[in-house]
Amino acid sequence: MTTPVLALVAVLCLVLVWWWLRHRAAGGTTQKARPEDALDTVAAWPPEPARVLTTPEQRAYQLLVRNLPSGYAVLAQVPLSRFLRVPTRHSYREWMRRVGRLNADLVVCDSTFQVLTVVSVRPEPGKDSERGVERHARMDRVLRKAGIRVLNWHESTLPRAEFVPDLVFGRSGPVPAPGPPAIAAAAGAPAQPRESEAPDADAAAAEPLPSTFFDDLDSRPVPLPRPKARE
Repeated sequence: MTTPVLALVAVLCLVLVWWWLRHRAAGGTTQKARPEDALDTVAAWPPEPARVLTTPEQRAYQLLVRNLPSGYAVLAQVPLSRFLRVPTRHSYREWMRRVGRLNADLVVCDSTFQVLTVVSVRPEPGKDSERGVERHARMDRVLRKAGIRVLNWHESTLPRAEFVPDLVFGRSGPVPAPGPPAIAAAAGAPAQPRESEAPDADAAAAEPLPSTFFDDLDSRPVPLPRPKARE
Protein backbone atom coordinates (compact mmCIF):
# COMPACT_ATOMS: atom_id res chain seq x y z
CA MET A 1 0.00 0.00 0.00
CA THR A 2 1.02 3.54 -0.69
CA THR A 3 1.50 6.07 2.08
CA PRO A 4 -1.75 7.99 1.36
CA VAL A 5 -3.77 4.77 1.53
CA LEU A 6 -2.18 3.78 4.85
CA ALA A 7 -2.89 7.25 6.25
CA LEU A 8 -6.53 7.02 5.14
CA VAL A 9 -6.92 3.59 6.79
CA ALA A 10 -5.40 4.91 10.01
CA VAL A 11 -7.78 7.89 10.05
CA LEU A 12 -10.78 5.60 9.47
CA CYS A 13 -9.67 3.36 12.33
CA LEU A 14 -9.31 6.33 14.65
CA VAL A 15 -12.80 7.58 13.69
CA LEU A 16 -14.30 4.15 14.35
CA VAL A 17 -12.58 3.88 17.73
CA TRP A 18 -13.74 7.39 18.67
CA TRP A 19 -17.33 6.60 17.65
CA TRP A 20 -17.30 3.33 19.60
CA LEU A 21 -16.00 5.01 22.76
CA ARG A 22 -18.64 7.75 22.58
CA HIS A 23 -21.40 5.22 21.96
CA ARG A 24 -20.26 3.12 24.93
CA ALA A 25 -20.07 6.15 27.23
CA ALA A 26 -23.54 7.31 26.22
CA GLY A 27 -24.97 3.85 26.73
CA GLY A 28 -23.44 3.61 30.21
CA THR A 29 -24.97 6.87 31.40
CA THR A 30 -28.43 6.25 29.98
CA GLN A 31 -30.76 4.81 32.60
CA LYS A 32 -33.40 2.33 31.69
CA ALA A 33 -36.94 3.49 32.18
CA ARG A 34 -38.51 2.00 35.29
CA PRO A 35 -42.15 0.91 35.45
CA GLU A 36 -42.66 3.34 38.35
CA ASP A 37 -41.78 6.28 36.12
CA ALA A 38 -45.00 5.80 34.13
CA LEU A 39 -47.18 6.01 37.27
CA ASP A 40 -49.03 9.18 38.14
CA THR A 41 -47.80 10.61 41.44
CA VAL A 42 -51.23 11.32 42.91
CA ALA A 43 -53.14 8.42 41.39
CA ALA A 44 -50.60 5.77 42.32
CA TRP A 45 -49.92 7.13 45.81
CA PRO A 46 -53.14 8.80 47.05
CA PRO A 47 -51.99 11.26 49.76
CA GLU A 48 -53.69 11.64 53.12
CA PRO A 49 -52.89 14.23 55.81
CA ALA A 50 -51.12 13.08 58.95
CA ARG A 51 -49.94 14.77 62.11
CA VAL A 52 -46.35 15.93 62.31
CA LEU A 53 -45.91 14.81 65.93
CA THR A 54 -47.07 11.77 67.86
CA THR A 55 -48.97 12.28 71.12
CA PRO A 56 -45.82 11.85 73.32
CA GLU A 57 -43.91 14.22 71.04
CA GLN A 58 -46.72 16.76 71.37
CA ARG A 59 -46.43 16.61 75.16
CA ALA A 60 -42.67 17.10 74.94
CA TYR A 61 -43.16 20.03 72.54
CA GLN A 62 -45.60 21.75 74.91
CA LEU A 63 -43.24 21.11 77.80
CA LEU A 64 -40.48 22.95 75.94
CA VAL A 65 -42.41 25.94 74.62
CA ARG A 66 -44.16 26.55 77.96
CA ASN A 67 -40.99 26.45 80.06
CA LEU A 68 -38.21 27.94 77.91
CA PRO A 69 -37.46 31.68 78.10
CA SER A 70 -38.79 33.96 75.41
CA GLY A 71 -36.61 34.40 72.34
CA TYR A 72 -36.10 30.70 71.69
CA ALA A 73 -37.83 28.64 69.00
CA VAL A 74 -38.82 24.98 69.05
CA LEU A 75 -39.01 23.23 65.67
CA ALA A 76 -40.30 19.75 64.98
CA GLN A 77 -39.10 16.93 62.71
CA VAL A 78 -36.14 18.75 61.18
CA PRO A 79 -33.85 16.72 58.86
CA LEU A 80 -30.25 16.62 60.02
CA SER A 81 -29.16 17.73 56.55
CA ARG A 82 -31.03 21.00 57.18
CA PHE A 83 -28.78 22.14 60.04
CA LEU A 84 -25.56 20.13 59.60
CA ARG A 85 -22.88 20.72 56.99
CA VAL A 86 -20.25 18.13 56.09
CA PRO A 87 -17.21 18.16 53.78
CA THR A 88 -17.77 16.73 50.34
CA ARG A 89 -14.48 14.90 49.87
CA HIS A 90 -16.50 11.70 50.27
CA SER A 91 -19.84 10.79 48.73
CA TYR A 92 -22.53 13.17 49.98
CA ARG A 93 -25.15 10.68 48.82
CA GLU A 94 -23.70 8.05 51.14
CA TRP A 95 -23.74 10.49 54.08
CA MET A 96 -27.36 11.29 53.35
CA ARG A 97 -28.19 7.59 53.34
CA ARG A 98 -26.56 7.09 56.72
CA VAL A 99 -27.85 10.06 58.73
CA GLY A 100 -28.55 13.09 56.56
CA ARG A 101 -32.22 12.34 55.96
CA LEU A 102 -32.96 11.31 59.54
CA ASN A 103 -35.18 13.74 61.43
CA ALA A 104 -34.59 15.28 64.83
CA ASP A 105 -37.83 15.08 66.82
CA LEU A 106 -37.57 18.51 68.46
CA VAL A 107 -34.95 21.20 67.90
CA VAL A 108 -34.36 24.16 70.22
CA CYS A 109 -32.95 27.23 68.43
CA ASP A 110 -31.84 30.68 69.54
CA SER A 111 -33.19 33.90 68.07
CA THR A 112 -31.06 33.44 64.94
CA PHE A 113 -32.35 29.85 64.53
CA GLN A 114 -28.97 28.36 65.36
CA VAL A 115 -29.60 24.87 66.75
CA LEU A 116 -28.64 24.56 70.41
CA THR A 117 -30.26 21.33 71.59
CA VAL A 118 -31.95 18.34 70.00
CA VAL A 119 -34.61 16.47 71.99
CA SER A 120 -35.44 12.90 70.98
CA VAL A 121 -38.64 11.34 72.31
CA ARG A 122 -38.02 7.61 72.40
CA PRO A 123 -39.83 4.48 73.50
CA GLU A 124 -39.22 3.09 76.95
CA PRO A 125 -36.01 1.06 77.36
CA GLY A 126 -36.41 -2.38 75.86
CA LYS A 127 -39.35 -1.39 73.64
CA ASP A 128 -37.34 0.05 70.76
CA SER A 129 -36.24 -2.19 67.89
CA GLU A 130 -32.60 -3.12 67.39
CA ARG A 131 -32.43 -1.02 64.25
CA GLY A 132 -34.08 1.86 66.06
CA VAL A 133 -31.44 1.75 68.80
CA GLU A 134 -28.66 1.69 66.20
CA ARG A 135 -30.22 4.56 64.28
CA HIS A 136 -30.58 6.73 67.38
CA ALA A 137 -27.03 5.95 68.49
CA ARG A 138 -25.68 6.93 65.07
CA MET A 139 -27.66 10.16 65.08
CA ASP A 140 -26.57 11.03 68.64
CA ARG A 141 -22.93 10.47 67.71
CA VAL A 142 -23.17 12.82 64.73
CA LEU A 143 -24.98 15.53 66.68
CA ARG A 144 -22.54 15.45 69.61
CA LYS A 145 -19.61 15.57 67.19
CA ALA A 146 -21.13 18.78 65.80
CA GLY A 147 -21.25 20.24 69.32
CA ILE A 148 -25.04 20.06 69.65
CA ARG A 149 -26.53 19.07 72.98
CA VAL A 150 -28.66 15.90 72.80
CA LEU A 151 -31.45 15.00 75.22
CA ASN A 152 -33.14 11.61 75.09
CA TRP A 153 -36.55 11.67 76.79
CA HIS A 154 -38.74 8.61 77.18
CA GLU A 155 -42.36 8.79 76.09
CA SER A 156 -43.99 8.08 79.47
CA THR A 157 -41.37 9.70 81.73
CA LEU A 158 -40.92 13.26 80.53
CA PRO A 159 -38.99 15.56 82.89
CA ARG A 160 -40.72 17.92 85.31
CA ALA A 161 -41.41 21.42 84.02
CA GLU A 162 -39.02 23.19 86.42
CA PHE A 163 -36.10 21.08 85.21
CA VAL A 164 -36.59 21.82 81.49
CA PRO A 165 -34.38 24.98 81.19
CA ASP A 166 -31.46 23.36 83.04
CA LEU A 167 -31.72 20.24 80.88
CA VAL A 168 -31.95 22.14 77.60
CA PHE A 169 -29.17 24.65 78.26
CA GLY A 170 -27.04 22.65 80.70
CA ARG A 171 -25.72 23.94 83.99
CA SER A 172 -23.05 25.91 82.15
CA GLY A 173 -25.27 26.64 79.16
CA PRO A 174 -26.01 30.04 77.63
CA VAL A 175 -27.80 32.69 79.59
CA PRO A 176 -31.37 32.97 78.29
CA ALA A 177 -31.55 36.00 76.01
CA PRO A 178 -34.51 38.35 76.42
CA GLY A 179 -36.70 38.98 73.44
CA PRO A 180 -40.12 38.37 71.94
CA PRO A 181 -41.26 34.76 71.89
CA ALA A 182 -40.37 33.08 68.62
CA ILE A 183 -43.58 31.04 68.66
CA ALA A 184 -46.12 33.09 70.57
CA ALA A 185 -49.10 31.00 69.60
CA ALA A 186 -47.41 27.77 70.57
CA ALA A 187 -46.11 29.17 73.84
CA GLY A 188 -49.62 30.10 74.91
CA ALA A 189 -51.25 26.89 73.76
CA PRO A 190 -52.67 24.57 76.43
CA ALA A 191 -50.75 21.40 77.16
CA GLN A 192 -53.88 19.28 76.73
CA PRO A 193 -56.79 19.93 74.34
CA ARG A 194 -60.06 21.12 75.81
CA GLU A 195 -63.07 18.85 75.59
CA SER A 196 -64.46 20.88 72.71
CA GLU A 197 -61.17 20.42 70.87
CA ALA A 198 -60.79 16.72 71.59
CA PRO A 199 -59.80 14.69 68.52
CA ASP A 200 -62.59 12.82 66.77
CA ALA A 201 -62.81 9.10 66.17
CA ASP A 202 -60.77 9.36 62.96
CA ALA A 203 -57.84 11.10 64.67
CA ALA A 204 -55.87 7.87 64.93
CA ALA A 205 -55.67 7.67 61.15
CA ALA A 206 -53.91 11.05 61.11
CA GLU A 207 -51.09 9.97 63.42
CA PRO A 208 -47.62 10.50 61.90
CA LEU A 209 -45.50 7.69 60.59
CA PRO A 210 -43.52 6.02 63.40
CA SER A 211 -39.82 6.68 63.36
CA THR A 212 -39.21 2.96 62.93
CA PHE A 213 -40.84 3.21 59.49
CA PHE A 214 -37.55 4.54 58.13
CA ASP A 215 -35.40 1.76 59.58
CA ASP A 216 -36.05 -0.52 56.62
CA LEU A 217 -35.44 2.18 54.01
CA ASP A 218 -31.69 2.38 54.63
CA SER A 219 -31.15 -1.30 55.32
CA ARG A 220 -29.04 -1.92 52.22
CA PRO A 221 -25.73 -0.13 51.65
CA VAL A 222 -25.46 2.05 48.59
CA PRO A 223 -22.19 1.49 46.69
CA LEU A 224 -20.08 4.56 46.21
CA PRO A 225 -19.91 5.80 42.61
CA ARG A 226 -16.70 5.07 40.78
CA PRO A 227 -14.45 8.11 40.29
CA LYS A 228 -14.58 9.53 36.81
CA ALA A 229 -11.51 8.98 34.65
CA ARG A 230 -9.45 12.06 34.09
CA GLU A 231 -9.49 13.25 30.52
